[in-house]
Amino acid sequence: MKQKNEAYTQGNFVAGDNNQLQFLSAVRMFETAITDEEVNEALKQINELAENNNPKALNFMGWLYYEGEIFQQDYKKAFTLFSQAAKLQNTEALFMLGVMYNKGQGIDKDEARGFHYFKLAADKGDEYALFNIGIHYYNGYGIKKDLQKAFKYFYLAAQQNIANAQFNVGFLYHYGQGVEQNYEEAALWYEKAIKQGKEEAAFKLALITPKLHKAR
Repeated sequence: MKQKNEAYTQGNFVAGDNNQLQFLSAVRMFETAITDEEVNEALKQINELAENNNPKALNFMGWLYYEGEIFQQDYKKAFTLFSQAAKLQNTEALFMLGVMYNKGQGIDKDEARGFHYFKLAADKGDEYALFNIGIHYYNGYGIKKDLQKAFKYFYLAAQQNIANAQFNVGFLYHYGQGVEQNYEEAALWYEKAIKQGKEEAAFKLALITPKLHKAR
């Protein structure tokens, strides 16, 4: 999984929502902290907000336990915090529940539940969730394998500039999986992936380049 973090300092909030303003202030303090005292004070404020059911604070604390850089890594604690945030419709937390169910981190592995949470996150506009739904459909993880639906979700994620999704769209066009084979479209999406540093796309593009010249 490519790690993704929410832009905590740029969260949308209603003017006058003191909880959200306090959260943003505490995160800024955390990000700019120099001394241990400043770090601890920022974490204290974020944790207090989490205890008061601030979804972004719950998600933030979940990430700290998930990553294990500030606190000792604890997947069960992270799962609990993400679950609380997800109940409050935090998109990032919904995505992370999908990841943790898929990997069996802090909970028994359950790919069908993972798909469920990716779908909830995707419905709220998470582009990485769209990509992971494509993975589920392509491989039949927790659901019936469906290459056409896999293409659909990879394509949606590719349009959001997810490099792995762009590569996968190129791959499906290249080999005619879930979509009619089309070398020109494959080349287009491989090139997009290459621009984002996806090295495998350059190899695949080289394979179809002679076929493109021949077709012309």
